[in-house]
Amino acid sequence: MIEQVTNLTKKSFDGYSGPTEKFKLKNVIFGYNGRGKSSLAIGLKDAYLDNALSSEANFRFFSKDYVEDNLILKDPVTGGKSKDKIPGVIAHFSKKDVKTEDDIKSLQEQITELGPVRNQLETLKSDARKAVNAIHDRRKGTANIARKNKDFDIEKVIELYTQDLDAAKKIEADESRLAKIEGDNVIGEKIELLKTIHFSSFDKLTDLEIDEALALFSKRFSSTSIPSSDIVDWINDGIALHEDGDNCKFCNNKISLEVIRDRVNEYNANEKQKATKALKSLDDKIAELQNVIKLNLDKEANTRLSLDTNPVIDESYQSIKDSSIVIANARTAIQSKIKNIDDLKISFVNFKDALKAFSNAVKDLETVRYTQQSKLEAQNSNKDVLVKGAIGLEILNDKSIEDKMGDIRSKEKELNDAITSNKKLNDDIQTLKQSESATADFAEYISSILSNLNIHLKVIVSTDGKNYIIQHTQTRSPLMLTDISEGERNLLALLFFYYELFDDNEQQRFKNNIDLIVVDDPISSMDDINKMYILELMKQILSLDTPQVFMMTHSWDDFVNLCYSHKDTSSTPYAFFEIKKDLTGKSVIQKTRSNISPYHHNFVEVYEFSQKPDTMKLDDCDVYHMPNIIRQVLEGFLQFKVRKSNPTKDNEQEIAKVLFNKEWTAVNEDERTKLGQLLLTINVNSHSSSRSPDEILATSKFLMEKLKKVDERHYNTNKEPVT
Repeated sequence: MIEQVTNLTKKSFDGYSGPTEKFKLKNVIFGYNGRGKSSLAIGLKDAYLDNALSSEANFRFFSKDYVEDNLILKDPVTGGKSKDKIPGVIAHFSKKDVKTEDDIKSLQEQITELGPVRNQLETLKSDARKAVNAIHDRRKGTANIARKNKDFDIEKVIELYTQDLDAAKKIEADESRLAKIEGDNVIGEKIELLKTIHFSSFDKLTDLEIDEALALFSKRFSSTSIPSSDIVDWINDGIALHEDGDNCKFCNNKISLEVIRDRVNEYNANEKQKATKALKSLDDKIAELQNVIKLNLDKEANTRLSLDTNPVIDESYQSIKDSSIVIANARTAIQSKIKNIDDLKISFVNFKDALKAFSNAVKDLETVRYTQQSKLEAQNSNKDVLVKGAIGLEILNDKSIEDKMGDIRSKEKELNDAITSNKKLNDDIQTLKQSESATADFAEYISSILSNLNIHLKVIVSTDGKNYIIQHTQTRSPLMLTDISEGERNLLALLFFYYELFDDNEQQRFKNNIDLIVVDDPISSMDDINKMYILELMKQILSLDTPQVFMMTHSWDDFVNLCYSHKDTSSTPYAFFEIKKDLTGKSVIQKTRSNISPYHHNFVEVYEFSQKPDTMKLDDCDVYHMPNIIRQVLEGFLQFKVRKSNPTKDNEQEIAKVLFNKEWTAVNEDERTKLGQLLLTINVNSHSSSRSPDEILATSKFLMEKLKKVDERHYNTNKEPVT
């Protein structure tokens, strides 16, 4: 019997020998993930096999690799691993009703070879599709109408052409007229041409600007003599050039820049000069307007060629030409007024009506273009519908295609009948083979357990009669090990592991050659639905009389459950241990008690973690599981204080009442920030692979500090380990 491991060096175990309190016959060991359970399990195996009297045949080892090592067969052809079968277990639970090979041979001879029938069916479908495509390509002409999806079955293609015909009949109910429609793309080309025609508008002149110009033509200005506006502009530019010197840039003589500037400012402020500038600005805009008018007039020939005859087109272009004349006259008057601002004989041409007429003409042209394009698009849409309907009509009326479809339906019925018949024959053959197989009883045994656990899987004997296939009970489809969940694979592996320990189907006669059983974490996070059943299996293993057993788990709840009703005293064969980390971060094995509540155990864990001065010696294990442990402690503490104990953001205000002993409105910004960080760490980081050690340590310190302040007696009671 193994009492200690010696010089165990693997991962977090570094030259470890122990434990001081020696192992017994039945050992239950707790350790968080990453503390070294799997390393210890391997160390126990090595310690056992180091004994010259020991052998692999006398040792049983269950771990996360059990499926890979024991339930996956090697493919006899490739030599690789085949996950579609699992090894058979010979069991004799009942007397066999053996069927003769003649019965099986007779059934096999009745099986229809499906390959030739499928090939014939595919040929018929291919011929029918070619005939359909030929009609489609001929009737569509130049229209852009694609064939039906090449991946669609011929029945689906015929169905789609039937739908096309139904849609066309809503537009043209007369099949004789519909049959005459051919495909072309003339309308589509005209639509594309219309899309290239655009008319330019102008919106940079307002009625106010025109009215202000009208007022300037009748305004009398003072007799103050000022240079022309061109000269004033020239002088303004000259002042800007002489800002950096006192000499004239032209003659190099001294000049009085201030005197010139004052005089120019007087010119600039003069009403004549302001009026001239306003007229110049208007003149510039009219010049731009004339360019826009010209752009529209230049398009006249192309517009008349592209658009259908419409009196609005003639009216619009005449309006643009008339407006152009009025606007040109207005500009001539403005230019004359600019040259002689005091001349009251120059008449202003009010071109507001002309400008409005131009704008309306452009809008009317655009409306004509849009209306014609929309009409053509509607026609084109209907055209495609009608052409598709014409194609469908010819296809559906084609006698050769109709005959091919009849042959296809007949061949499909022949194939389906053969498949149904073959399935029944194969089921009968499989039943016969299973009934005479030495592995059949165990398949029934496992399947019965899975059914009782409401798991929709069963194990059936493979056609070779030697191995098993996993099958879904509802769909009856075969499954590979990779198709079922982790929890289902784990349960299946445990059933194989447990059954193999016994010589009889009632699991009463334990194999007397087994000396040691090591079970490493039998319950995964995916096994919760079947946890109680698995725990019962593990308890049965612990209750076996002769072998030494090591049972390891990462769950304190499971640890307590496994230890329940057993006592670790000098007079019992049971011993309870926990794998921990010492101050140097190395794994050690210590005796522990099994009657500690999960809350107390977790509280001690978080308290001891919070006492660490920094994160220098934190390992992946601490970073991985500590946020979840902190979450459980907070949730447990809240259960003592309030009804709503969920440690989530939604319950933030209720949590604040407990931790800060005040209403949410009184919680300051710093307290809210720290509480938010706590909830973020325990709810996000507990399910994340990316964690900040410093943040987790700070969170544990914050929580312990608040629990001590809120309930110091509770804090002091739970922080101390139970001895």
